[in-house]
Amino acid sequence: MDEYPRIISMPALQGIAVTFALLALLLTLTRLVLTWRTSHRFHLDSLFSATAAFLVIPYTIGTLIDDQVQYEMQAYSVGWESSLPSLNRIERAFKTEVACTVFFWLIIYSSKATFLTIYWRMICERRAARNIWFIISSLTALFFGIIFLSVFWVCGSPGRVEACQSMGEAAATRLLTTWCVLNLVDFALLILFPLAIMPTSHTQHGKRQMAVMSAMLLLAAFFTSLDILRTYWNLTISLSDTTNLILLWRVLQPIIAAMLAALSGLANWCRISYPASDVPEDDRSWIEIGDLGKVSEA
Repeated sequence: MDEYPRIISMPALQGIAVTFALLALLLTLTRLVLTWRTSHRFHLDSLFSATAAFLVIPYTIGTLIDDQVQYEMQAYSVGWESSLPSLNRIERAFKTEVACTVFFWLIIYSSKATFLTIYWRMICERRAARNIWFIISSLTALFFGIIFLSVFWVCGSPGRVEACQSMGEAAATRLLTTWCVLNLVDFALLILFPLAIMPTSHTQHGKRQMAVMSAMLLLAAFFTSLDILRTYWNLTISLSDTTNLILLWRVLQPIIAAMLAALSGLANWCRISYPASDVPEDDRSWIEIGDLGKVSEA
């Protein structure tokens, strides 16, 4: 294995994937517990975060099953194995990969929805901010629809997903490039929106919020770099002979998105109030939409 230092063994890949998945689940559970103990209510951002974390479980299991077959195929190509996986295993792995692709995008866009809903409660107390939020949310929903439908229809119809096994290089390049561009544009909007909207504050409260937001934005940048690396590897055929890092990037990207969604709950505890809000009280009450388990006052 010294000849191929960038080929990760399956035990190492499984250990990293399971560790990050458990960390995402732990962060989400911590967020939910602290949110309930603090306010005795859940908002929409908590629901989206919990959804992303829950989907991490089948995604991680399915991806590791598919990765085992991919690893054996690469091990055969470099001479570590004497035979290829059976045709039945390869076909099952492909169907598993299609299912995991669905989970992949559901996790990522549940995480994005977490950010959008928490932005609504944190920094959308002025009408201009709300208008921008609606535009970004509409684009996010549109991009999700395009990506989600393309998973099933790119090869003709949902009943012909097996045809994707023989997808041409040009078609695969267009699909992967489209996914990457839409995902990166969406994430860029999510990153820039709070930076453009939040007022400059020199108070300790403002510094805390900026610290939390900065940490989340750094993680978002890491998530984006994983997307670029994953897409570049898929579009560079020669890399498949020398590294299987794509298996690591693919399994980590949605898990990190779920971790980001969980960490975004910290920003809710550092919320800045806007005394100069130009939104009427009746409209501002909509900020609290999606409350669950709200304790009524006596």
